Amino acid sequence: MARYLVDTNIVSELMKTSMDDYVLYWLQDNEGSLYISSVSILELHYGIMRLPEGKKKRRLSSLLDIILKELAARTFAFDGFCAYLCARMRCDVGGADKTPQLTDAMIASVAQANNCVVATRNVKDFEALGVEVVNPFDYVPPVYGRQKGQT
Repeated sequence: MARYLVDTNIVSELMKTSMDDYVLYWLQDNEGSLYISSVSILELHYGIMRLPEGKKKRRLSSLLDIILKELAARTFAFDGFCAYLCARMRCDVGGADKTPQLTDAMIASVAQANNCVVATRNVKDFEALGVEVVNPFDYVPPVYGRQKGQT
């Protein structure tokens, strides 16, 4: 059974008031196989902290607390080995005009170090880093038969 490292954009989708149904189905169908990186946790906290005080900020902060408690035992840290993998990925892919975004490379390195597939909407960015990727936005539950876009 595959292990999925959810990218920040998948967790963000989960926190929306009207989230994408396909993402919700995908998350439900893979519930026991979901992991998060400390890098995504940083990005999520940072995004919330930058919001002005108010209901939206409180709502998102509460939702993030719930999500992180649920994933507490399934959180992978960006450690020294991940730092090495991240540097290697950025060197292998990068050039003056196409160095991958640091946080994407950090998340990809955590996925590689922990034998995970990256679950993201940013498929091209992660494929370029050499990790396996799945896009939950393209998921259609097995009961519906096909993935979006298939004929």
